[in-house]
Amino acid sequence: MAVVDETNVLENNDTKDSDIKIGLSLKESFTLAKSNLVQRVVIFGITFYMIYKHMQNQDPEDVIDNFLVKNIWIPLLVVNLVLTLCGLYYVFALTQTSLRFLYVDVFYVNVFAQLVRIFFSVYMLVIIFVQHTYFISDRQMLVSFDRSYIIIASLIFIYIFVDSLLVIAFVACIYFKMEKVKKHLSKYWFIRLFVYLFIDIFLVGYYLYLLISEEFDVLHAVFLGVCLLGAITIAYCLKTEMFLPNLWKLKEMDENEIPHSEKIKLAVKIMDMKRDIKIVAENA
Repeated sequence: MAVVDETNVLENNDTKDSDIKIGLSLKESFTLAKSNLVQRVVIFGITFYMIYKHMQNQDPEDVIDNFLVKNIWIPLLVVNLVLTLCGLYYVFALTQTSLRFLYVDVFYVNVFAQLVRIFFSVYMLVIIFVQHTYFISDRQMLVSFDRSYIIIASLIFIYIFVDSLLVIAFVACIYFKMEKVKKHLSKYWFIRLFVYLFIDIFLVGYYLYLLISEEFDVLHAVFLGVCLLGAITIAYCLKTEMFLPNLWKLKEMDENEIPHSEKIKLAVKIMDMKRDIKIVAENA
């Protein structure tokens, strides 16, 4: 029998018994991608507003505002545009009746989007942790950017960095059939929560130190509350993931458990379907 083109036979009728949804209407596709697209719209709204506000009241001596626009808001706008295009391709893939488009989204477009998130997170962490000082010649004075008001953002970008790195690693394991590595990632997926918890506790200590050692600042108090709430939430997630329900007994880590990531779950299902179709084609 002639060699079967796997991507051509992965049609909608092959997905009847799976959770993979393709061949959807545009409205249904947008509904599935709604959460991601809403985030993109919100970020567009914030960045456009901040850039427009800057353009309406440009002041060459306002070093802080100029710094924020050039180093944060414009790069964020560009990155958000790229991620929006990636999200729209996912919507397009869902409207098609062949899984080849969803395959491209999961294994190529998704990996590209995660790399963009990683590089931007590293860039933002450098912006946050490196001290920025400017000399205003007209006033003969130095102006420093107060990092205490933006260091809380490092929490978000570390989350994004770790999450994107793990998603790429898991998808790569599925694509290259590295079963042993994939099982280890599944079994120890919870370790990422320890990283998040450590960062939260560090920031709790940082803002507590600022409140004790400096004059009271409402924003510092709010940030302390946010980080403390984050630490409690992550601790609860750790308890749920590592212990049996209603008990303080460690449960056995399942090396075959699929992480709670939409793109990872799709990657597993697509590769399982490809394997099944290949077996059927070889036995035909």
